[in-house]
Amino acid sequence: MNFTSKQKNLMVTLGFVSDREMSICYEGFCEADCEMRANGIPGYSSFTQYLEGKVKFATLFAKYKNQQALEA
Repeated sequence: MNFTSKQKNLMVTLGFVSDREMSICYEGFCEADCEMRANGIPGYSSFTQYLEGKVKFATLFAKYKNQQALEA
């Protein structure tokens, strides 16, 4: 699979650095998208959108964990 530079940057942000890890990430997207569509839920419009959502979630989760650590 040939990934765009934006997709590669998003995957590196998520910690997927090798070609194999990036391929596994893409396979996960395909499975999730297929499962959603099979259950009547609109799937992702693109792999890039899927990655952007994962990065956004990871960022929010990290902020939440940091806030918890500061309050402890």
